Amino acid sequence: MRQTLEVLRAAVEKHPHYVVAYSGGTDSTVLLDVVARFAPVPPVALIHVRTGLEPEETLVHVTATADRYHLPLIVARPAERPEDLWRRRGLYPIAGKSSGRTWTSSHAGYGFKADCSTCCQASKIDPGRKATREVGATLQLVGLRGNADSASRGLHAERRGDLYDVDGLAIAAPLTGWTDLRVASYVRRHRLALNPVSVRGGEAGCIPCAGGAQFTTSSLRRARLYSPERLHEILEETGLGEALLAVRFSRPLPAVRRALALLDSVPPHVFDFIRATPMPGYER
Repeated sequence: MRQTLEVLRAAVEKHPHYVVAYSGGTDSTVLLDVVARFAPVPPVALIHVRTGLEPEETLVHVTATADRYHLPLIVARPAERPEDLWRRRGLYPIAGKSSGRTWTSSHAGYGFKADCSTCCQASKIDPGRKATREVGATLQLVGLRGNADSASRGLHAERRGDLYDVDGLAIAAPLTGWTDLRVASYVRRHRLALNPVSVRGGEAGCIPCAGGAQFTTSSLRRARLYSPERLHEILEETGLGEALLAVRFSRPLPAVRRALALLDSVPPHVFDFIRATPMPGYER
């Protein structure tokens, strides 16, 4: 906790006009509680980015949490719907960040890219930073942990440090190095009210972000169990389901579409896992 408080206090003392990026997930809930207890001054607002792909309960939880901590809530939205971005750029946010790039590099001509990073940047990160600047804040606190639980975030934390600058906006990650066990312990100790979707084991953020669908865990499987109607809409209406099948069966997108045209339907559980074995670079 000492390192967390040092990062938090140093960042806020340097940038007292700041916001907390609040997704409604467990990590950002812990961050918000740490800020409420230990920050030298409170944030000017919570920034929540709503893409339209989250469960409805997430926004309800975010609103209730802002009220509980007596903080203003700003709900930002991307300039372009994620599903429109997918079609325009020919990408789908599947397979995880690093392993998605690996898959794409070895599957040219499949009709799309597996690219979580571009979607997340355009649909979540950029709108959140834009909203932060619009309220005049110079610092955004984020709940990224960058530990052994996530190799890519760990590399970012190692390269950037706990406080870094993005086009004149300071970004700080006070929870850097926190493990899953430490987060769970903090939640229990302080009896934090978590997103009901997370408590049930569902995906509190964007439902389609299926990095864990590759091997042992699956956000898609959780979505099928806890948000089946919404998942079905996303799979059918956005073309995400076609891309998932293309990765799973190693077939180009046109071939998948021809096959689907011959079938009445596909059992929902087919979308649970992209592969039975991990892809190269999968962040286990």
